[in-house]
Amino acid sequence: MKAKTLHLAILVVTAACFGQELEPRAYLPAPVGTTCVLAGFGGSSGSILLDPSLDVENVKADLRIVTAGFGYTFGFKGRQSRILAVFPVAWGNVTGEVGHDAARQNVAGFVDPRIKLSVGLRGAPALTPAEFARVPKRTVVGASLTIMPPLGQYNSHQLVNLGYNRWAFKPEIGVSYPQGRWTLEGYTGVWFFTTNNSYYPGHAYKEQSAVLALQGHVRYALTRRAWIAFDATYFAGGR
Repeated sequence: MKAKTLHLAILVVTAACFGQELEPRAYLPAPVGTTCVLAGFGGSSGSILLDPSLDVENVKADLRIVTAGFGYTFGFKGRQSRILAVFPVAWGNVTGEVGHDAARQNVAGFVDPRIKLSVGLRGAPALTPAEFARVPKRTVVGASLTIMPPLGQYNSHQLVNLGYNRWAFKPEIGVSYPQGRWTLEGYTGVWFFTTNNSYYPGHAYKEQSAVLALQGHVRYALTRRAWIAFDATYFAGGR
C-alpha cells in the first residue's frame, strides 16, 4: 500500500509538470524553409494537493526541466506544413509521508519527447518568403498529429519515473483568426494512449482512457517581432 499510494502522488506531479499544454501561434503561417530552434529552462517546486481519502500527506516536488527543440516549415501538396520535435530533460526529487512514514525518490533523465507534424487546411498555402510577404493575413484552419514515443527514463521496478513507457498520440484541429493587431486562436485535440505492460512493480499493466484537450489564446502584436498572449486550457477524461 505504501509504494502504490506514493506512486499516485508522483503521477500527479509529473502530469502537472509535463502534461501542461499552452501553444499560442501553433498554426501561425510561415514561409517555406523557415527554421526555428527552441531552448527553455523551467521548474516546479511546492506542495501537491491530493484526495484526502488517500493515506498520503505533505507531498512536495522540486524538479528542474531543460527543453531543446527544432522546427522546420516545408510545403506538402501546395500546403504549408511544419514538423516540430521537443526533447525535455528533468531532474530533482519528490518527497511525502505515507502512513506517517517519510518517503523520497530522486529522478534524473530524459522525459518522453514530443514530435508534432502539422498542415494548413485552409488559409496557409506553401509560399516562398517573397510570396509570403505580399499575402495579407487571413483566417487559418490547420490540423496536426503529435506523437510521444516511450523514450523517457523508465524502470518498471522503480516507484518514480520521468517516462510513461507507452506511446501517446494526439490528433488536433486549430483555428487562427487575425483581426488587426489581435489574433484569436482555438484548438481541439484528443490524447490516446497505448497500454503500459510493465507497470510497477514490474508485472502489472496500466491503461488510460482518452483525454480531451482544449486551448484558447488571445494574442496581441506589440511590434512585428514582439507579442503578448492570454491563454487558457482545459482537460477532461483520462480515467
